[in-house]
Amino acid sequence: MADATVSALVNIVGQILANPAKVNVTNYASELKGGWEIWIQVEMACALADNNVVAYREEHVYRNNTNLKTDVKVLVPGTNECISVELKVQSKGQTDFIKVIFNTDTPKLLHGFNGDIVKACGMIVLTILTTIAEFNKLLMDGPNRFQRFPTQVGTTLVANDVNTTNAVYWWALDVDTTSGKPIVKSDSPEVFVEWVDVQPELFIDRRNTH
Repeated sequence: MADATVSALVNIVGQILANPAKVNVTNYASELKGGWEIWIQVEMACALADNNVVAYREEHVYRNNTNLKTDVKVLVPGTNECISVELKVQSKGQTDFIKVIFNTDTPKLLHGFNGDIVKACGMIVLTILTTIAEFNKLLMDGPNRFQRFPTQVGTTLVANDVNTTNAVYWWALDVDTTSGKPIVKSDSPEVFVEWVDVQPELFIDRRNTH
């Protein structure tokens, strides 16, 4: 169920950005300085509520740092399990956005999760064509330029029908509910596969588990 919920979250973000009824709002919001991530968070929460899925914004989910919050905490339908979602949305003028992503949100994983979190998910919305081109090139070239750059992430492009350049990228890791540590498997994004070799104490390594 958690995997299906992550897929639903990605689809919801894509649908928000591609909705013809909101394309003018989306395009204008992305041009505003100061960020429009909160708008996406609220739209996501509303879309989940429409489908009877419970979501909370700005929740404390990190076991070893009570000051940090996740952007959206989603209850997996029919369970007491939750998904932690970190959302990064590019705004006008954020030309160093890729570095920001992997220097701020991704390292939150190091603090571990509370026992109700079964999956950690990151979603990235890019709106500047040059950044999208740079991101896509790095996806092909590998993590050499950025220490924490995933080369295997899900990608949903929503740029064809509605005159928008928004692109959505995402990653997800299972979480061990006893220790609160993210679980790295052989098919996990490369950034985490490399990371577990450097700081194995921060992860559960299941790369050799079949």
